[in-house]
Amino acid sequence: VNLTVQVPSDIRIDSIPTVTTAGLNFNVLGQVLDAQDPTRPLSTSVEMSAFWLNNPNETLVAAYRTSTNGTFNISVPTDTSGNGTERGNKILVLSVNEGSSPFYLTASAQNGILVMGVSQFDNILPLNPITVNRGDTVNITARLLESSNRFAPLSAFDVDIQFHETWLTGTQTDGEGFANFSHQIPMSHPLGLIVVSLVFNGSVDLLSTQVNLSTITIRSTTVLVID
Repeated sequence: VNLTVQVPSDIRIDSIPTVTTAGLNFNVLGQVLDAQDPTRPLSTSVEMSAFWLNNPNETLVAAYRTSTNGTFNISVPTDTSGNGTERGNKILVLSVNEGSSPFYLTASAQNGILVMGVSQFDNILPLNPITVNRGDTVNITARLLESSNRFAPLSAFDVDIQFHETWLTGTQTDGEGFANFSHQIPMSHPLGLIVVSLVFNGSVDLLSTQVNLSTITIRSTTVLVID
């Protein structure tokens, strides 16, 4: 009679990041152990899988094969379906795939990870070069998007603006993620091409971003006096 004895397995995680960036892979290191005797090395490798607890239908890693002694170094993507990654606190589930070894039963382990969303500015205006006289008003607009989550608009976030060398009063993005600024050019403003910087300093779960505009030229009106 051929009899195969199966034993429970266990997963020991030695290294896993507490924070990662949406759209980038992160590494998880550890070892699959014999749950009955952790000091006894495995006799065969096993397969492992990974997924987010709140999204079990999207498999991040389907069939990673450990070394013979059960050690693993898994590179885990944050999104495999191409439908974006929701930022925030998530729980990663690592599992030993059932049936991947004739001797070891399935097991799972969970770890919390903060996934930081990636932000960017888009729809920046003025897009084309413009010339503005001293004393006139210039309008500047940009849209703040979460590029790591299918470019969803980010509303009610603070955006700061530096006009040449002067920081102006910031604003909050509207429901569609737009930040709108109007600025009257002082009569003493330096002439020529200037740089305008729009800055989002990030949040607890969003990375910061900045964009520079070099499309605005300041000029002064002149008066010709004939004696």
